[in-house]
Amino acid sequence: MKRMSRKGKCSVDNCGYPILARGLCGKHYQREVAKRNCVNDCACGCGEKTQYTYKHGHHTRLFSNEEQGRRGRQNNGDTQRRTGDLTSVYYRKVKGIHEHRIVAQEMLGRPLKPGEIVHHINNNKRDNRKENLQVMTQSEHVEIHKLGNKYAKAN
Repeated sequence: MKRMSRKGKCSVDNCGYPILARGLCGKHYQREVAKRNCVNDCACGCGEKTQYTYKHGHHTRLFSNEEQGRRGRQNNGDTQRRTGDLTSVYYRKVKGIHEHRIVAQEMLGRPLKPGEIVHHINNNKRDNRKENLQVMTQSEHVEIHKLGNKYAKAN
């Protein structure tokens, strides 16, 4: 069965896209539907309408200043920028790429292939010396950690 085509352009000024329903294109029709679903006032007291209890992000307005500050400091990337700290549990990144992967690529003289994993031999994620890194497949990496866990449980 052939779908009937609707003739004409969207009724919103300068849109120009073909009509989907109610004289509107797909983008403007979705906005109209979303407006109709927003029947609740935001619980933070801002007066905006929402489909839920709060508009996105407005629930944080009810937190104390200390809590808002704590959440702002959380996961801001500082742990990945510190260079001298070898006790941190996070991987260090350089321009968004894990540093151990960059070092391994330099060791190999080529980019890592899909499925290649860089293993830290001493299990310290921050120790990215060449002698501490080993390139292997995902399955080899799983086996190494399985063996390590068995030995840890036995001791």
